[in-house]
Amino acid sequence: MIQTSADATVDSIPSAAAFATAATMLSVLGHEGRLRLLLCLHRHGPEAVHTLTDRLNLSQSNISHQLRILRDARLVISQRQGQQVFYSLTDQHVVQLIQAALEHAAEDHPANTHREST
Repeated sequence: MIQTSADATVDSIPSAAAFATAATMLSVLGHEGRLRLLLCLHRHGPEAVHTLTDRLNLSQSNISHQLRILRDARLVISQRQGQQVFYSLTDQHVVQLIQAALEHAAEDHPANTHREST
């Protein structure tokens, strides 16, 4: 866990593997369709692929492909119930990542501005 307090030590720096995993996860989140899919799962709870295709107006093959990528990144989990597979968010951290990204995107940030030192 990264410490943000003033007394953080060098020992609290995450491992190279943790950085690699985080980079992969953020890369996976860098796809608008996947963000929409994750937000849909957050709002509606566990869903089967056919329900997600209806909600998001995307093809079954596209939804299945994106879910595989999200599952490989440990952002969603699947649970079989009979012949259907239901997908849900892995945990609350996924919601926090999405909300933080959307909140940051909605803020009014001037692009490419640099402050000059005085």
